[in-house]
Amino acid sequence: MNEPLKAIIYQALGYSIAMLLGIGILVFLQRGFLLKFLRVKASLGKLVLIRVRQVNHWDYHVGNWNEQDLIFGGKKGKKRINNIKNEHLYRSLGINWVDLDGKVWAILPPASTEAVGGFDPEKQESLVTRALYAPPMEDLKNKIVLVLIVLAIVMGAASAYFGYNILNQVGILSTDIASLKSLIQAGAVVATS
Repeated sequence: MNEPLKAIIYQALGYSIAMLLGIGILVFLQRGFLLKFLRVKASLGKLVLIRVRQVNHWDYHVGNWNEQDLIFGGKKGKKRINNIKNEHLYRSLGINWVDLDGKVWAILPPASTEAVGGFDPEKQESLVTRALYAPPMEDLKNKIVLVLIVLAIVMGAASAYFGYNILNQVGILSTDIASLKSLIQAGAVVATS
């Protein structure tokens, strides 16, 4: 096998390993959610993703819903929950979901899993007061623009300095090369191998 083809194969293999490692890390961090979600998505509505609320986290299972029964595999074998109605199912991310409580294996209504929208009047009043008495943003914008201008000037000066030094080195190098060329042509320098 020739060298360019080996290099292409090694590069493709390296990218594949990096991609599979990234997907493996995602699966590990999401506690298996990604694979179960993809399995339910690929079933085209035949399966249901079950979200089980535990004490400190959510577990995910793939279940089959037929004739008001929900059957899924738990950690201790198959579980069957009866009397699942259409009101208990909801759609999110293009698939059907059911929420369960992990302690008593009871159905949770879909509204119970939404974020709590508690209203704290003291906190709201404090936020409004701080917003009303906050300094105007014009001063902050002017300071940011001034800092950006000074930064641009410093960077421009640094690039001009380094560019001048590089051009100066190139000029010295070109004169050295020209003098070396003239010496070679004059026969003063003998090439050694």
